Parts: sequence; C-alpha cells; structure tokens
Amino acid sequence: MLRCSGGVDGRIHKAHCAGLRVSALMALMAAVAATLLGDNHRAVADRLVNEILKRQRPNGQWVGYSDLVPDSCSNDGQGAFTLNYMTGILMEGLILYDRAFGDARILPAIQKSLNWLWTTQWVPAQQAFQYADVNCGSVGTYPAADLTGLIWPAWGYAEYLTGNATIFTQGQAIFQGFVTVGVSSIPSVKHYDQLFRSSSHYLGYITAP
Repeated sequence: MLRCSGGVDGRIHKAHCAGLRVSALMALMAAVAATLLGDNHRAVADRLVNEILKRQRPNGQWVGYSDLVPDSCSNDGQGAFTLNYMTGILMEGLILYDRAFGDARILPAIQKSLNWLWTTQWVPAQQAFQYADVNCGSVGTYPAADLTGLIWPAWGYAEYLTGNATIFTQGQAIFQGFVTVGVSSIPSVKHYDQLFRSSSHYLGYITAP
C-alpha cells in the first residue's frame, strides 16, 4: 500500500489513495505478466517493487491512506491504516515478481508481513483476519473470513521456500478457518471471488517438491 504524494501545502492528498494503491499492485502484476509474454516492462516492475519494499514499516506492516479513515483516529494520527486483504494482494504481486525474476529482498519482507498479520490481525476465536487494523471511519477490526483467500497464499509461499514449521502451523490454522468459517460466509459472487480467487495457490506451494 503506497502513500499518496503530498500537495504544495504539504498535506497528503488521500481522496483517491485506495484506488491508486490497487492500481499500483495491478500495474506490478501486469508488468511482470507482460514481460514474461515477451513485451518487456521489467523496468516498470523493478521500480514498483523497489517502492513497495521501501514503504514497508520495520514491524512488517504496509499502510495506506484514504479519506475512509480520518487522521484523528488512524494508527499514526495522519490517516494511515491497513486493510489486511490489500496486504494479501500486495504480497501476491511480490510473489509473482519473485517467481519470475528472483529478488532476495522479497522473502524477508513477506516473512515480516506474515509475522505482523499473525500476531496483530489474526482473531483465533473467529478463525479469521480482521478486516482492518483500526476501528475508524468506515473501516473496522471485525473478522472478515470471506477475505481469507486473498491473504492466506503467502503462508504457503514462505513455507515452500523456508520449510519453517511455525509458518506451516499457522498456515494450517488459517486453512481450518478458511474451510469452517470462510466457506460458510459467502453471500454473493463478490465474496466467492474474494475467498477463492487466489487461495488455491497455498495448496500448490505447500505440495510443491
């Protein structure tokens, strides 16, 4: 999640940050895919990855800025907040880049993000991740099991590369929540897509040789 640029008055222009954030992630995936298909956009992908990694906080969190969250109740007083499913999509883009080109910085960044998500955003009693990291404006910390499928695959990739038993155990706990809670919380086609669009990647990673 990338911060919007400031204006001439030094204030953050946040009104369209959520859309810009999605566009940046989709641009990364598109640049990688196009390059693999023979239309070279590697330089664009490299710039986007550098920017994404630069914006990760020391605790592993990525934040966004939007008018959805007033400055006064955000986690830094400046409107910063995290939508956890967006972190999942962000990691999906980084994983695609890493698989295509290789980048030693990406796995540590993902591991830090997984640790932050697991220790601060996972709700064991509900077997789901919180929707966001703040109760503020129009977002909240309520569990959102229908979004698990967008967050979960990164655990599979990290376990595939490291063989780390703790990561595997966490991934299996998320898997349990996916099956017992997430699947039963699908009220619409949109929620179905959110749960299943990329979730199968997890199983592909942990079963890969």
